[in-house]
Amino acid sequence: MLNLVLSCVAAIQAPLIMMSQNRQEEKDRQRAENDYKVNLKTEIMIEDLYTLTVVCFLVVRKMICPSTMTL
Repeated sequence: MLNLVLSCVAAIQAPLIMMSQNRQEEKDRQRAENDYKVNLKTEIMIEDLYTLTVVCFLVVRKMICPSTMTL
């Protein structure tokens, strides 16, 4: 009798556990996608900052040494 009760409990619990796992997987997928987008945006911003730094360096260098044309 106890075996029957435990089997019924397991049969009821299994779908609930599966649904919970599916929800967690969806949250993890969304979090990973968001992390990717943030990392990509950060990379683009860093590249833009680097470019701006190089341009500023060239402008300052041109102001200090007007005869210099190259790096």
